[in-house]
Amino acid sequence: PADWDGRDIFLRLEGAKSGVYVYVNGQEVGYSEDSKNPAEFLINNYLKPGKNLIAFQVFRWCDGSYIEGQDMWHLSGIHRDVYLYATPRVAVRDHFVQTDGLLSADATSGAMVLQLTVDNRDGLKAKKTIEAVIRDAEGQEVQRRQWVYQSTTTATEALRFDLKDLHSWTAESPYLYTIEVSQRNAKGREEMAFSTKYGFRTISLTKNPHVVYVNGQRVFFKGVNTQDIHPLYGHAIDVETMLRDVIL
Repeated sequence: PADWDGRDIFLRLEGAKSGVYVYVNGQEVGYSEDSKNPAEFLINNYLKPGKNLIAFQVFRWCDGSYIEGQDMWHLSGIHRDVYLYATPRVAVRDHFVQTDGLLSADATSGAMVLQLTVDNRDGLKAKKTIEAVIRDAEGQEVQRRQWVYQSTTTATEALRFDLKDLHSWTAESPYLYTIEVSQRNAKGREEMAFSTKYGFRTISLTKNPHVVYVNGQRVFFKGVNTQDIHPLYGHAIDVETMLRDVIL
């Protein structure tokens, strides 16, 4: 798209088994192995105006196959989504939510630290205003914090939220908050935004006897092992099949 000019363009491969080379317009971009984790490639230098050709060379076996030697059908190919996305050349590249040791035993109050990393790999002079908002399950704002980035290097900032009257997360009532992150340029125009879901909980373990507590309450685990497999689609699992596996 024309409005992607001057932005960083990433190719994201959500899953391929088990090793894959990536090519753009006949040029090798990179290699990835780890079939259940996504891989991203910065492809700015390989693109041209107009039509572009993206190709994958997938190998069924690689040295990583031995690490993934689980009791399952080993089917090669691309089994998850592949897509492109674009970001500003200076942008929030990573985020990490931390509440370990910061919440009350029942997870209804405490603090959350949101760590944001701005990627400025090209050393550009930039000013960005980054805003983070926590919203409850009904969409109501809980708190917001702001960070003004002004630098020529990659930088990380930790935003702390002091919280109370939280709805704790449990398996029976999986209450999730939404953390929204937006970035504005020096002129105040929003140029990117993303959100992530988060549930507040605490987990503790006693050694003798071995008991697990979630939010201060003892829990019992019942479950079975499962693998991503479908009789028609192989490792490409649809949501209906995932839910059926859980219900069964």
